Formats: sequence, C-alpha cells, structure tokens
Amino acid sequence: AGPYGSPIYAAADGEAYLASASCPYQIQGGTSVGRGIIMDHKNGYVTLYWHIP
Repeated sequence: AGPYGSPIYAAADGEAYLASASCPYQIQGGTSVGRGIIMDHKNGYVTLYWHIP
C-alpha cells in the first residue's frame, strides 16, 4: 500500500492479460476487490494486482 497516485511496479517482467474494473472471480462468495490486473510472467507464475485506485 502507498499514497494515492504512487507508482505500481510488477513483481517481474510479463504481460498483463486481464484488466478489470471489478473482480472477475467471486472467491468463496466474497465481494469484489475493485480494479485489478492479472499479469502472466511466462515462467509459470502469474500475479494478481487488486485494489488499484
């Protein structure tokens, strides 16, 4: 977390393959996590970045 407007850095090089204004998955009946990006790092790892203002 950081102040509003702070830069967001990826954990590793990769390609964003989903950008969403709301969570496309309702994990165990949970509520939306807000804006987010799913990034494929092409090495078997994927990262999810949520709650992006």
